[in-house]
Amino acid sequence: MRKRRIALSLSIVAVLAVAAVLAVATAKPAQAKPSYGQPCNCHPVGPPPPPPPSPPPSPTDTTPPTTAASGVPVDWGNAPVAVSLRASDNSGGSGVKQTEYKLGDGAWTTYASPFTVSADGETLVTYRATDNSGNVEADKKATVRIDTAAPTTAAGVPSGWSGGDVTVTLVATDTRSGVQQTEYKVGDDAWATYTVPFVVSTEGATTVSYRASDKAGNVEAAKSLTVKIDKTGPTTTAINKLSVKRNKKATFRFSLTDRTATGTVTIKIFTGAKLSKSLSVGAKPCGRPHSYVWKQCTLAKGTYTWKVYAIDEAGNAQFEAGSGGLVVK
Repeated sequence: MRKRRIALSLSIVAVLAVAAVLAVATAKPAQAKPSYGQPCNCHPVGPPPPPPPSPPPSPTDTTPPTTAASGVPVDWGNAPVAVSLRASDNSGGSGVKQTEYKLGDGAWTTYASPFTVSADGETLVTYRATDNSGNVEADKKATVRIDTAAPTTAAGVPSGWSGGDVTVTLVATDTRSGVQQTEYKVGDDAWATYTVPFVVSTEGATTVSYRASDKAGNVEAAKSLTVKIDKTGPTTTAINKLSVKRNKKATFRFSLTDRTATGTVTIKIFTGAKLSKSLSVGAKPCGRPHSYVWKQCTLAKGTYTWKVYAIDEAGNAQFEAGSGGLVVK
């Protein structure tokens, strides 16, 4: 009887143990509620997330950027010049940080937009760029050439009247871009290119026009001069015949014509072919009659011939002297 009770008790204990094991195995774990304001040390069920990827290594840029300038004429100009700069970095480089320029010996200026060069003469433009890695481009240079002043031309001709052909010499100068060409025209002729001195041979007053242009395109305002040529001597005429008393005054009347304005007159008195007296009258205007008074005629009594001689402004003498009679009593 006693043995039967002990066996029953052991069976009950075994059943209870099995039930406890099953309950533990099927029970859900309790989740801890976080306390707000306090760090939560709980972890979700499952494996932890992978770590973030490492940043790529920083690229190494040792190549400076390059800058190109545009708008700078190769030759001289006569107007302000707008200069543009364009900088670029190498492929895969760090990129352009800034572009700078300076004019002549001026300070460096950060380039933002095209700038204007307007000073006469040659202006040196220096420029460069820097990238974000600190690489600085070697200085580059461009020269802007501006000339706004026209050249000047000087002419070499005799002043006044000439008795023969006249050679005209032109000399043009330009202090900046230099002379491109010199031109001239005679009278109403067409403009011709000047290369060597030229000759004017037409008698009278001839207008010669001339001008020069420089390599920047500036054209000098036309200048002009007058070439005066007279190859013919003046014409003289003795107007009156004289009859005077010895040691009294004698009045000679004559006329003088010529292409020039004045003539230097001399009256000469002859006995046959022999010169008896020469009277210096001086310069007289051409184109009208004149009188000359010899205050005391000192010639011996007799019959004479007086002649009018003249030399014009070009140095020409009359071809034939005008003559008249003179009787001294």
